[in-house]
Amino acid sequence: MKQFTLSFAGDTSIGDFYFNKTGRELLKKRLEEQPLSFFEKVIPITENSDYFFLNLETTLLGNPEEEIDENNKKNWDSLQRSISLLKDLGVTGVNLANDHTMKFGVDKAQFMKQSLENQGIKTVGAGNSQEEAEKPIVWSLEGENSSRNVYVLSGLRPSKQFREQNPYFAEESQPGWNALSTNKIVKQIEKIKEEDSNSIIVVSPHWIKNDYQTFSLADKYQELCQNILKAGADIVLGHGTHTVSPIERNEDGIIIYSLGNYVFNSVGRFKSEEAPPYGYIVNLEVNETEDEWSVEPLIYPIATNNKSTKYKPRKVKRAEFRNIQAEILEKTFDLKQPYRFKRKRDQKGHYFITEYVDKLLAKYGSNVTGNMYKKYEAAKLLTPVDEDFAQEVTDYWQELSGKQVDPALHIAFQNLVGRKEVRVMPREVMRFEVIPYFNIRGKLNMYADKNLYDMFFQTDRLVKSVLKRVRENYFTGDNQHLNKEEAWNYLLSQKEPVIIKPTVTNNGVGINKIYFENGKGYIKNEEISIETLEEQFGPNFVIQEVLKQHPIMAEPHPSSVNSLRMVTLRWKGEIKYLLTFARFGANDSVNDNAGTGGVCLGITDEGEFMDFAVDEHARKHVTHPTSGYSFANEVKIPNFDEYIKFVKELHEQVLHQDYISWDIAVGEDEKPILIEANFSGATWLYQLASQRSVFGDLTEEVISHVMKERKERKGSRDHKPEHFYSTEE
Repeated sequence: MKQFTLSFAGDTSIGDFYFNKTGRELLKKRLEEQPLSFFEKVIPITENSDYFFLNLETTLLGNPEEEIDENNKKNWDSLQRSISLLKDLGVTGVNLANDHTMKFGVDKAQFMKQSLENQGIKTVGAGNSQEEAEKPIVWSLEGENSSRNVYVLSGLRPSKQFREQNPYFAEESQPGWNALSTNKIVKQIEKIKEEDSNSIIVVSPHWIKNDYQTFSLADKYQELCQNILKAGADIVLGHGTHTVSPIERNEDGIIIYSLGNYVFNSVGRFKSEEAPPYGYIVNLEVNETEDEWSVEPLIYPIATNNKSTKYKPRKVKRAEFRNIQAEILEKTFDLKQPYRFKRKRDQKGHYFITEYVDKLLAKYGSNVTGNMYKKYEAAKLLTPVDEDFAQEVTDYWQELSGKQVDPALHIAFQNLVGRKEVRVMPREVMRFEVIPYFNIRGKLNMYADKNLYDMFFQTDRLVKSVLKRVRENYFTGDNQHLNKEEAWNYLLSQKEPVIIKPTVTNNGVGINKIYFENGKGYIKNEEISIETLEEQFGPNFVIQEVLKQHPIMAEPHPSSVNSLRMVTLRWKGEIKYLLTFARFGANDSVNDNAGTGGVCLGITDEGEFMDFAVDEHARKHVTHPTSGYSFANEVKIPNFDEYIKFVKELHEQVLHQDYISWDIAVGEDEKPILIEANFSGATWLYQLASQRSVFGDLTEEVISHVMKERKERKGSRDHKPEHFYSTEE
């Protein structure tokens, strides 16, 4: 899974205008010779970020000698030097909706915008028309299993007087700033969410005529900012005041009313205005996990009073860090009631994260803003909260793993199943400790590729392959090479429908059924060609016969091939069987995956159906959501002990991976059939569906061993000895 860092900084101007004055000759020389020196102490906070956005509060002039006179009082910076510096800093986007970018008129602002974009630095907040001025910056985050788009919106919030004095607001065919109104920004966010429901939206408004204001911002703009979050934005990052502000977080997102200065090379008026001499750099950590994408802001305060830093903004010291928390964050109206600000530190410096305290489980380490918490909450699995049990869970896992875990899953399990189970495996331990210890990521493809199953597994209980595509080469089911035309004709010669699926995905991703009629192939009533398949399924796919499943598995949802998810573990040289749940499709899909609306039903060690299923939203189902089939029926998979033996024997043939989830079909002849092997999975769903801890009685033994090994071992279990890398002199 991937992690991305999106950095946001505040008001920025490198100082050509401010240093072009008597008495500042040394600063001017430093700017000309060492422009990065003004940034060097804060660069570590953002230098490894994937994207970097700031408020560029100046006009960039290409020929300042010709464009200004000796009486000039308008802020400007050298275009060539500024763009070069921004690129060196890794800046990928800037806000132009501020009261400095139009000081030299619209033409200069348009030239500045075009020059930035020609160098790969995106702009937002101003444009040649209203449509262009409103257009957001869009960044694409490509994860391993899915992707997300990040939209950065901006605008300038004008007073009536300012608007009358500054006729530089964009209209339908007139260039200028984007005016930020509540109705307009709300509609824009709602439209983005309608078209891209998984989008991450950052709104970065500019406040004018609020220089060095700290606590009054919330009074003025709280309603606007809260409406922005309610519309679907994830975070609001204001700027324009040159100083920091309160921070507010609610169930909709987070508001940082002002980021303050980044590097703004004026003298500043912090002392005379009695304003906090700090700014914030926000690193938005966006993480792709197996179950969700999470967004968490890390807020790094920096010291920005140029008189004391000698024009080198820096990371705050410990005492300053504590002062910001005590004098700004915790003194702000009622924010200290629903939230707490947790101080942390890493190699980049001191930073804050915000945590809910108004929800009971927050006291025990639950991420109450995360998607999993919201999932359990929406499924009504977090009421009531047994506080004694929540504390027991955190104490148990702290002692066993040395980690603080989120007990929300344990509370959800308790309320779903009706019993306490402290051994339910927390996601943070499973994903970051257990799976990396037991499984080798670099060896996954050799076992995950379904085109190789007939070579790897010594069993005839496999789904029969009709046609294989491996790295753009075609083969018959018994691995005889075919050219493209032969492959298509061979496929069309099939008399019965077949299943097509990518071979390097799991959990049912991309499965479809192909039908044949009058010498043509169809998917979902659309005629296909070999080119269609290549485009849709890529260079690696397999086409298999449709399994004929046993009636007890077909009855809940006949249109899908429903399977058993069976989990095994290699432990101390022996293959251990852990658990099983059945997966039933829904909505007439051919796929049995919970992600397509299906449900998961626990299977006892004797092969009996349990009395309720759960779906991907953690909702409980006593009947099938499509067919109405009752899970209270007393149904038992015949000869279930043979299924357990089957998956244990399969696992003995997989040498590199110790923890495997097997998808097994129940054949018409009551015997098991291998569909695929998976090497990770949604552990929360495994445990809720099967109504048991994934490791059960082995939990303490397994986790103690894994944590000890992870702590003491130098590198992974398949590392190369150091002397392999040594060379003789």
